[in-house]
Amino acid sequence: MKNSRSGMYSCDFCGRNQKEVLTLIRGQNDVAICNACILVGLETLIDATKLRDMPEPVQTTEQEGK
Repeated sequence: MKNSRSGMYSCDFCGRNQKEVLTLIRGQNDVAICNACILVGLETLIDATKLRDMPEPVQTTEQEGK
C-alpha cells in the first residue's frame, strides 16, 4: 500500500515500508507484500502440503487364536 504522505509503499501484511525490506512486490490496486511475508506464506504452504500428503495410518486387526 502506498503511503499518501511519504509516497513510499509498505507491505500490506506486516506494515514495513520499502526501505525496511529487501524486496517489496506490488500487485493490482497498490497491494504489496515483502520478501519476509512471502517466506512465512511459503513455509505455511509447505507445512500444509506435508500434512495433506502424509499417508493415513494402517488399521490392524487382531487375529483369532493368539
